[in-house]
Amino acid sequence: MRYRKKPLEIEARRYGEEATPEWGRVAFESGALRLTPDGEAKARTLEGSMTARKGDCIVKGIKGELHPVKPDIFEATYGSVDAQKDRRAAVTEANDLLNDAIGLEAAGDMEVPERPFARILCAADELGSVEGWMATETDDE
Repeated sequence: MRYRKKPLEIEARRYGEEATPEWGRVAFESGALRLTPDGEAKARTLEGSMTARKGDCIVKGIKGELHPVKPDIFEATYGSVDAQKDRRAAVTEANDLLNDAIGLEAAGDMEVPERPFARILCAADELGSVEGWMATETDDE
């Protein structure tokens, strides 16, 4: 059987490259995160102690647990919430423009101008592909 990770929002910071958030400061104070003499961070995780090196992401999970994730794994697994919102806005704009254009043409009031179609194509290009659009449309299902 195959499974898909449920969409959820997490918080993360790149260790040694981004400011420590409040939850990171609390983790240091409680001992859930500690610095080693060589500048690494040790995270007490549900699976035991894990090491974060500069550039690794420290992820705060849905239960408040922390765990380091290598940058390549982080990039393959997570996406920016803001980028997803931008994609949704592009899909909504493309749908609205297409519906407006279809309505104008169906009403016979006027010939559909090329400009809305150019905007639809630009929005589709931002999404990268029809598959990208379909994935965005079905994320919430």
